[in-house]
Formats: sequence, C-alpha cells, structure tokens
Amino acid sequence: MKIFATRLLMICAWSLLTTPTIATDGVISLKNGLSLTNSNLNDLDDRKPYSFGGDARFSHYISPKFSLQADLRGQGAHGYDYAEENGWTETLVGFHATYRNNVCGCQSRSFGGFGAKSLNYSSDEGDELFRYNMIGAETLFTKNNRLFHLQGGFLSQDKPADEDGNFEEGGFVRGVENFYFNPNTRLQAEVTYLHGSDDRQEFTSTGWAAELAHKIGCGPFTGFIAYNGHYVTADNGRDSFSNHEILLGFRVFFGTASIRENEMRGAGLTLPDFSTPIGIGSELD
Repeated sequence: MKIFATRLLMICAWSLLTTPTIATDGVISLKNGLSLTNSNLNDLDDRKPYSFGGDARFSHYISPKFSLQADLRGQGAHGYDYAEENGWTETLVGFHATYRNNVCGCQSRSFGGFGAKSLNYSSDEGDELFRYNMIGAETLFTKNNRLFHLQGGFLSQDKPADEDGNFEEGGFVRGVENFYFNPNTRLQAEVTYLHGSDDRQEFTSTGWAAELAHKIGCGPFTGFIAYNGHYVTADNGRDSFSNHEILLGFRVFFGTASIRENEMRGAGLTLPDFSTPIGIGSELD
C-alpha cells in the first residue's frame, strides 16, 4: 500500500505539472487557537496547548469534467504536557483526482481518489520523526443548499524499524456536511473515525468538528471560527485522552466568486486531519 500511495502521488504531480492549463482556483488559509487536553495520564491531564497552522489548495480542470487538486498543509501545537516546550508539527502534501458531473449546477456530483504523505512529522520535543502515507476514495454531492463530502481510506506509518509506541496503520472514514445560509456564509459539521494498531495493540480516534465561515464583502477574504474535538484510546483502551480546540482564522479565495462555488467546483476538497490524535497519541504508551 505504501508503494501504491507513493506512485499515485507521483502520477498526480506529473499530471499537474505537465497539463497546459493553468490552475486558477485556489484557497490559502491561516489559523491559530487554544486547546484543552484531559487524559488518564498525569503528564497530559488538564493541559492547554497552543496550536497554529495553515494550508493551500489549488485545482484545475484537465477536461470539463475531470479535475486535479494539490494540497499543502503545515501545522503544529506546543505545550501539551508539563514540559511546556513539548509539541508536534506536521507538514503534508496531497492530491485529489476527481470526476465531476454537472459541476456548475445545484445538484453537483463527483467522485474520485486521493493520496497524501506527511513530511517531517515530529512529537515529544521533536526527537521522534514519523512519516505517514494516506490513500482513499471520496465522493461529493449536493442537494439544494447542502453539500456532503464522504471519504474512506487507509493510513500507514513509514518509520524506522526501531521506532515504536505510535500509531502504525489502520482504516478511517470521514463525513462532512456543509449548510449554506447564502453563497458566502457556511456552517460545516464533520465526524471522523480512525481505527488501527499502536505497536501491535489497538488504537482508535473519534473526532468531531464544526466551523462557521463568512466571506467578507466582494473581496477574496473569508473569516472563520472552528471547534475540533477528539477522543483517543491506545494500548487496547488502557490509555486515553480527550482534546477540545477553538480556532480563529481567515482564508483567501481566488478563481471562484463565493464559498459555495469554491466548494462545489473549485479547490474545495479537503483531506482528513489526524495530526492531533497521532501527535498527542504518541505519548500514550
């Protein structure tokens, strides 16, 4: 699966670089926030880490119904245990290849695949390096003023043989629903579930999230406030933690006129985010 994911990324990258059309749809985001972490481990209990990050997504159409999208993401958190310098960082690159039907209508439907690789994933004061491969399938469809984005796939760690005590491999599902009060005001709800192995033992993560976004006037800027929650268990359920995060941020759109248009036909596809459960979960051993 690791070899297949790497080859998929190489094929998508080559197509993106050699297609004569220019990517005109995109979005760039920046965010920061605070978290509250509770755990049955003393060094993780009642911590309030600071989080930060951003991402960029760009898409173009190879044909009227086939698009490629590139994703770049960087984020991290610091201060999640008694050694306040402890934290994690993630840099991720990914691609989506999507067939879109009736992309300009109100009943759009699309399906395709995605792949990603995390680069320089570190935790525990930065002295543990983890690299993850992600591959999966997705579908997106709309109904009236709602959009649904469903994903499923696999995640595996590409790590040195002597590194243990962290998530190794497993499967995930993700569901996202967007409700549009108008083309430029959107409420989003999301649920994710990841199940796999942690050093040959069970690792599970359940996540939930909500976001309210509003595009300001006729310009390209959008402000948003978001909440992310996670409940993670490891070591066959003997260790656990919960994390609650509030984020503020803004986005810049180009190539599309509204939030709704970007998410229906532009660079609106997103990748699952397992950085928090895996980053803090590395301490559950």
